[in-house]
Amino acid sequence: MFADDTFLGATKRALTDMLGMSEVKSHGKYLGLPITIVDKVKFKVANWKPRLLFTAVRDLISKGINWKLASGNNIRVWGNRWVQHTNSKTVITPENEDYLDLRVANLLDSEIGTWKVDLVRSLFYAIENEAILQMSLAHLDGIDIPTWDCNQQGRFTIQSAYHLIMRLEEILHM
Repeated sequence: MFADDTFLGATKRALTDMLGMSEVKSHGKYLGLPITIVDKVKFKVANWKPRLLFTAVRDLISKGINWKLASGNNIRVWGNRWVQHTNSKTVITPENEDYLDLRVANLLDSEIGTWKVDLVRSLFYAIENEAILQMSLAHLDGIDIPTWDCNQQGRFTIQSAYHLIMRLEEILHM
């Protein structure tokens, strides 16, 4: 990760720790771009407040994170990407006020290793019911794992984040 001197140390460390990355001190090219282009980008973001930059990065990362279901304890039904058999991997059914902080674990009967079918059918649109009920429940005793959905290895890279930004940009301009 590249960050200039105006980026606060604690924020920089928190971001690099969260992403499992190390800081690049110097480089000749960045994302395959000559440094002059990188310098132009640095100039544009130089006056951004670190908190706003951190929020922007966190929001971008959340768009690329996909949860691999195990116990369901760490996955929020509304707000996390976890529904494997849909394009967006998110729940499109509007959030139910009676279940504001519902976790995927609440949709599971972990003792017999199945979905609570009646609850799933009562909460979601029919198309989502089928997508959810088709999801494998082979590892209910495991830990939910956030994976980076923007490359085959499931790991965050600057290049994959760049490609995600470009895809989001295309969608916005369609």
